[in-house]
This record gives sequence, C-alpha cells and structure tokens, in this order.
Amino acid sequence: MRIPLILLFSLSMLTGCSNTWNAINETWKQSGSGERDARITDDYIRQLPYASLLVAIEPRAEALLVLESIEGNRLNWRANSGALISIEGGRVISLSVDASNYRVNNTTNSVDPVRSNDWRDHQSYNLTLDFPHLQLYQQLFHCQLQATGTAAFKTPLRSGTAIVYQEDCQLSHGRYRAQNEYWVDAQGRVVKARQHFHPTLPGAVVFNEAKPTGSHAE
Repeated sequence: MRIPLILLFSLSMLTGCSNTWNAINETWKQSGSGERDARITDDYIRQLPYASLLVAIEPRAEALLVLESIEGNRLNWRANSGALISIEGGRVISLSVDASNYRVNNTTNSVDPVRSNDWRDHQSYNLTLDFPHLQLYQQLFHCQLQATGTAAFKTPLRSGTAIVYQEDCQLSHGRYRAQNEYWVDAQGRVVKARQHFHPTLPGAVVFNEAKPTGSHAE
C-alpha cells in the first residue's frame, strides 16, 4: 500500500491509512453539502495517530484536516482534496480552498498579537492582505484586539474555559469592517478561532482544535 506523500510527519505511526484518508476525504465532501460526516466522531479523532483540525468555511459544515508540515511557527493543514490552510499562533495566515485564496502579512513596525500569541492589551496594529485570485494585493487593515469575556470549550481531547478576544479591523480605503474572534485557553493556546477579511469571499474561516501537535494516538 502506498502512503500518500502529503503525510510528511510520523509516517511510521500511521495505521489503517486508506480508511483514514477516505474518511478525511469524505468529511471535506460533506462540508460542501453543509453536512458533517457522521463518522468523524470524538472517538475517531482521539484514535488518529497524528495532529488534526476541524475547519469550516461558513456556511459549510466542519471538515477534518491533518497536519501536513511545520515551518517554524507555521502549521500547514491539508485536506485530501488538496485544500490547504496555514495557521500561525491563532491567525489563519493563508488559505487555498477551491478557487479562493488569501494571505495575511505583517507590516513593518507593527506586531500582530494574534499571530505571535501575545494576548496582553495592545495598541492598534496593521495587517496587509493579498487576494491573488482577485488580483488584489497589500490591502491595508487597521486592527485592535481586546478581551470580551470567558466561555467554556470542549474538544475531542479536553474541555475547559477560554478567554474570548475580539479583533476589530477596518479596511483603510473602504467601509468594510471585519470582526474576528479567538478563544484562548489558560496556557495561551488558541482552541477556536473565527476569521474573515473580505466581503466577496466565502464566509469566515472557523477552526477548532481537534488533536493538537504533540498528542499521541490512544
């Protein structure tokens, strides 16, 4: 049996790869129909021998992605369909799904607290975004981050309480305003996020911790 080349990590741990990848492919197909694959249960995720993430692009249902590679602080998550989402800290920094794609960039002399997992009080900061498929580049957003309260969370591996942060971003040359949210646990790790930066692209990208990096199969 040939193991898919996109698994660049822990290949020696992978068992039952055909069934696993078929399920991952199915859950992505289900997300297009708005229905989550009923086979992707908490028990299924707990038994996966590698890191995984539940991702939705609203109004799709959640789809299961697996960790393809790590580049510094960047985690690249891949669906068997080829969809790729890269996350750094709590920030979705790049998205390539179907015909849509975008990239979030840091600006000079401006620190992105979401990307750096720095959840203290912050002055305003700037982000620039590229939308290659729309031929739009360096779209400037002025942003501010603040804590808005706490909320309970539950993942396939754990549960607890998270601080909820709201990010308000205003497009510099238009009326569009983005409001994003991040759920951060007591260790400063993002367990859930909702991010959206463009009114003509598919809905917000929402990701939920499933099986974090460093977890082991049960």
